[in-house]
Amino acid sequence: MAKEMELSVDQLSSLLRLYLDWPKHVSDQPDNEANEFHFWLSEQLDEEALEDVTGGLDGTKHFIRTNPEVVAASKYIESLERQEVSNEREEARVHINT
Repeated sequence: MAKEMELSVDQLSSLLRLYLDWPKHVSDQPDNEANEFHFWLSEQLDEEALEDVTGGLDGTKHFIRTNPEVVAASKYIESLERQEVSNEREEARVHINT
């Protein structure tokens, strides 16, 4: 039996933050999701940082498989980059007749 992949707390925290900011979610198939997420990470991080953060593709797959609630919740959270800035007032204008 192959040894189960283990990620450090720092790796999990980093992957969680990056996953929640990932603008694209592929499917409900964990391996496809992991492959696409890992590819996106490879575009965002240099090779050494990618290996440190993810532990490689196997680490990314382990993260996706072992965090189904994060994967599900992230579908409903918009990336900070995609959120539109609202220029609306918090309070309505006070109507004044002079």
